[in-house]
Amino acid sequence: MIGFLTEDIMRIAIYSDCNSRGGVWAYSIRTIIMLKRLGYKVYLVSHKPRNDVEESLLNDLGRDVDSSLILSRDLGEKSLANDICKFLLLNDIDAFIPNYRRISYYAAAKATRFKRIDIIGVCHNDHESYYSVLIRFQNIVSVFICASSKTSRVLSAKLSERNRDKVFLIPHYISKKPLEKTRYKKEEFTVVYHGRIQEEQKNCSKIIEIASLVCREECNIRFLLIGDSNDSGFYRRLIEQNGISDQVKLLPGAPWEEIKLILSGSQVALLTSSYEGFCYGAAEALACGVPVGAYDCGEVIKDFLVTGKNGLLVGWGESRKLANWILELYHDEAEWRRLSDGAYDISNDYFSFDRISQKYKKAIGGSIHSGSKWPLIRPLFIPEKGRSIRSFIDRQGRRFGVWP
Repeated sequence: MIGFLTEDIMRIAIYSDCNSRGGVWAYSIRTIIMLKRLGYKVYLVSHKPRNDVEESLLNDLGRDVDSSLILSRDLGEKSLANDICKFLLLNDIDAFIPNYRRISYYAAAKATRFKRIDIIGVCHNDHESYYSVLIRFQNIVSVFICASSKTSRVLSAKLSERNRDKVFLIPHYISKKPLEKTRYKKEEFTVVYHGRIQEEQKNCSKIIEIASLVCREECNIRFLLIGDSNDSGFYRRLIEQNGISDQVKLLPGAPWEEIKLILSGSQVALLTSSYEGFCYGAAEALACGVPVGAYDCGEVIKDFLVTGKNGLLVGWGESRKLANWILELYHDEAEWRRLSDGAYDISNDYFSFDRISQKYKKAIGGSIHSGSKWPLIRPLFIPEKGRSIRSFIDRQGRRFGVWP
């Protein structure tokens, strides 16, 4: 049983870096708020900010927590994991959400050798690098949480048989209030993307490709790409080369309070990812009544984005289809209103805070499954490259079925 709720308030720690406004950061903030509302004590593990932006992101993370550990960025993996482990033990943490980093899972595994601590394994992406961490540490995990049917199905198939019924399918919530539903504005028809502006995974050059196709035929449609980027110069040159600088703008990442105002004034949202784990960008747009056009992202967003109901799903790279769809909505207010209503309606239920928080409460407080201690003879720290005695021992243990 994870964390028997007695007179003692359950203590839950969560790890999240403050280096970007990515999905894990957004998930962590919202999960902290949810856990506090459910009555738990919440502890944060993060890193020392390197600039004003990271300072702001860390402040957002830590606003509602009871206590926090801020790690130095000068330490190696082993020292970081040891510091996290000490924090978990000294604060008598009952459950820990390591999120996605190996250092936090190293710490979790080490902590299980000293006390009963339930590990909540969240699958954040439909990618082998995310699955591999969960698979290696699966025996210490008490419950796995997947935000999509696809990741739930894939992870379950990769886990050992004894761990498969620990998997819970729980989408992320989007707080509806005080979101304002968007309206049709032909004179200010805006297509928006918000998230990390990069090629890896997000393929943002495809958004500019779609924008170029649209802008050739209609000069009253504008595109906004909003997010942090290390390659903004590349995208600005791409926009200039396509001659669409007047209609396509890059904006820096912004707090959710600003993003939701932009979404509430937009008419279409785009997503061109090759893979996702849930996709906050699409979910947040739908919650504002914005129809979403997207590549299918490896099927992950099919749980809530339905062609003809609240948007359009196309195969990866089918930019022309998305461009034509945008132009059709621009010229067909009735169809846009129908899809907008469908977007707003599905988010009222599927992303509901009450619905999702109760699912988390059940998973955290009602599971009959518990993780095991990390074996004393199994190495914690395995070099990612090269050979070592530790990697040999770990490999032989897997070979003979001693551990997964």
